[in-house]
Amino acid sequence: MKELSELNISGNKLTGEIPVELFNARKLQIIYLRENEISGNIPHEIVNLSNLEILHIFSNKLSGTIPIEIGELKKLENIWLHNNFLTGTIPHELGQLKYLSDLSLSYNQLYGEIPIEIGNLLKLKNLYIDNNNLSGSLPKELGNLFNLKELYLNNNKLKGEIPIELTKLTNLLEKKLNLCSNSFYSNNNYLISFLNNKHIDGDWQSCQNRSDEIKDTDNDGVIDQWDNCPKTPINSCVNNRGCSCEHSIIDEKGTVEKGKWKTYYANIDNSHSNIIVKIQNLTEDVDLYVKKSNKPDFDNYDCRPYKGGKRDEICNLSNSGDNLWYFCIYGYKTGDFTISVKTKR
Repeated sequence: MKELSELNISGNKLTGEIPVELFNARKLQIIYLRENEISGNIPHEIVNLSNLEILHIFSNKLSGTIPIEIGELKKLENIWLHNNFLTGTIPHELGQLKYLSDLSLSYNQLYGEIPIEIGNLLKLKNLYIDNNNLSGSLPKELGNLFNLKELYLNNNKLKGEIPIELTKLTNLLEKKLNLCSNSFYSNNNYLISFLNNKHIDGDWQSCQNRSDEIKDTDNDGVIDQWDNCPKTPINSCVNNRGCSCEHSIIDEKGTVEKGKWKTYYANIDNSHSNIIVKIQNLTEDVDLYVKKSNKPDFDNYDCRPYKGGKRDEICNLSNSGDNLWYFCIYGYKTGDFTISVKTKR
């Protein structure tokens, strides 16, 4: 055990807590405990693993806070703790991890402000802190992350004016920025245009929370300009608070076997600017992949929500021109699901 450098026991339905004895293996460089049912806290004894480079404990039932001792693991390059029940604030000590390239804390119960020390992570390429209860404004120090390619901040309680420093994030990929379901604003036309070019739906302003009265009435997983719209027939579009007509393309129940793909597709013309794809009622862990023009695979896709377990998965995509879209379900395990595909004009 003391000579162990890599531990991979993912996807085994393991229960119970992480044994503290694990952290006596001081040569560990890689830990994969993902997609189990592990509960309890992340032990503070993790500080013993000074050689750790990759920490994947996502899609479990972990609770408690993120131990500040993780900030002392100076060789860490990849932290994936999403899809748990972690609480507390994001430790500012994470800003000490100068080799960190991936930080994923999505789908937890974290609160408080984004620590300005995150701006010290100059090698960071992917930052996912969406679907928490984070509050406060965006620190201008995020503009220091010039290597950042993907940034997901959606579905929090963040608010205020977006700092102009975010225009320094020139390496952000198109459609890999998500600011939705917060309360951001900006009066800077250059900043607005820059963010629109990077945003997942091309318009970050339209999906901000405008008041407590606006709810996700169309159940697409996003609070946007189409929520609380009047119910109108597909051929009688109206312009009421930016509302738009909706059309159902696919609404089916299906089954996919473990290790197999289930494929759906549709030709969508240029009159439909928005596509919402959702899988729900999952009986096992199955995964959604969406791609334009060609079938997606593990490495090539336009949307891959990856929530793990039996959670609903949603893709919200922009459509321009006449396109053939593929909506594919991969069976991580054999399971049933319901898929819906809707478009909006």
